[in-house]
Amino acid sequence: MKKSDLNPIFIIGSARSGTTMLGDILAKHPDIAYWVEPKYIWKYRNPNSNNDIRNEFEASESVINFIQKTFFKYQLKKGKNRFMEKTPSNCFRIPFINKIFPQGLYINIIRDGRDVSLSAYKKWTEKHDNSAYFRRFNINEYPLIDLPNYFFEFFIKFYENKFYRKNTSRWGPITPKIIGYREKSILEACAFQWRESVEVSINNLNNLPQERVLNIRYEDFLNDPTEILGNIFQFASLVHSPEVISYAEHNIKKYNFEKWKMHSKLVSKIDYILKPTLKKLDYL
Repeated sequence: MKKSDLNPIFIIGSARSGTTMLGDILAKHPDIAYWVEPKYIWKYRNPNSNNDIRNEFEASESVINFIQKTFFKYQLKKGKNRFMEKTPSNCFRIPFINKIFPQGLYINIIRDGRDVSLSAYKKWTEKHDNSAYFRRFNINEYPLIDLPNYFFEFFIKFYENKFYRKNTSRWGPITPKIIGYREKSILEACAFQWRESVEVSINNLNNLPQERVLNIRYEDFLNDPTEILGNIFQFASLVHSPEVISYAEHNIKKYNFEKWKMHSKLVSKIDYILKPTLKKLDYL
């Protein structure tokens, strides 16, 4: 197999939309090498950026070669036929990714923004889990050429999370507009994070050949994982896997939706952000 034969699968979706759930389930497929959020690989040669946006013009020959080579080596190391990853900030990088992997496939999972916002709020406000940094070091995720730039960033984040968490907290994909909403409130930032992630990713995915895009609903997946997984197998040319089906049926929390109804007063504060997109997606 050659690097040029890579036909990767990208799970796209806003943070807290079920990308982890879907990734963990599909990772049980015997043909898939799954990498959880290799976000520093995607940031190669752009370590000082204060947001997660990457445009097509940033995909230089050296960037393309590095990212392709890194994912190819990971796939070979795992001894699998297909590479798959999920990184929520990739909602803002689809043209960039498409330039690097012109044959890549995209599974776009969408969840009700009201549930997403409340779930994200917990992540924005809870104590930061530093174990992710050590996990990334253990699998050599940080490109060596960029590593010096990250040491200072890690120190600042550790200090802020330890002493000033409530005032400086940021979590998940970041864009200048999301930062702007963070100045209003964390909950409003969470709502706009969902809205912008969904709107930008859908707009960019619509510009790709549609045979390379599969849109699924989080709620539909919970209701009938067997049917949705069958659609995914067919879309991605994966052999049917009873192991994947069984894992999904035993691990999915079927009623993990519409929790926002228990917090309707809180959700009413972010209706002005969510409603336009909720209507587009037929959640209203």
